[in-house]
Amino acid sequence: MEFGNSSKQLVLGIAAASATFVMLWFGYGLSPWWPLMWFAPLPVLLFALRSSWWAAGLAAATAWLVSGLNLWGYFHLLGMSFGVWFGIFAVVAAFAVVAVLLFRSLVLHGAVWSGLIAFPATWVVLEYVRNLTTPHGTGGSLAYTQLKFLPFLQLASLTGPWGMTLLLLLFPAALAIGWQLRDREPQRAFRVVGVTFCVLGAVLIFGAVRL
Repeated sequence: MEFGNSSKQLVLGIAAASATFVMLWFGYGLSPWWPLMWFAPLPVLLFALRSSWWAAGLAAATAWLVSGLNLWGYFHLLGMSFGVWFGIFAVVAAFAVVAVLLFRSLVLHGAVWSGLIAFPATWVVLEYVRNLTTPHGTGGSLAYTQLKFLPFLQLASLTGPWGMTLLLLLFPAALAIGWQLRDREPQRAFRVVGVTFCVLGAVLIFGAVRL
């Protein structure tokens, strides 16, 4: 069900974009606080499932684009122009919009498992294409935010950064779906969240043993 009141939708959209922005700001960058990245997309994903598609897209674009300003000082130190920074993070914001809207469309049309995978998979595509087409390789991958989370970091030995990014974004997608379905389809919500937690638990057990 979409928010009926446009002013209410605006307020909630600003709140969702702001919450995601703050968590991205501190969870991604040169000195990330790794726990925040597990929850950073969640406010925008929750908002997307209750709002119009354009409001969801605008919230996603705003959160991801503005949060990129936390690296502007680093870009400036390297002698890069604002245009270079904007070009890079405009692409990131565009992929965020695609990922959020694809997630929204699939979940609202009942394809919750596809929606669960679509959000993180879209992001992995961005990172993989960037790895192939830029001289920076895997630089900028969300996996680097988890360097201090040692049990989870061991997943890189099997999947590289791609698997880490996939699971990192699978977690908030599952929480958003579980919350959306909690009243209407509680058993389905439990399965989505339960399967995700089991996968994450298996990865962390593997990582702990490997350490």
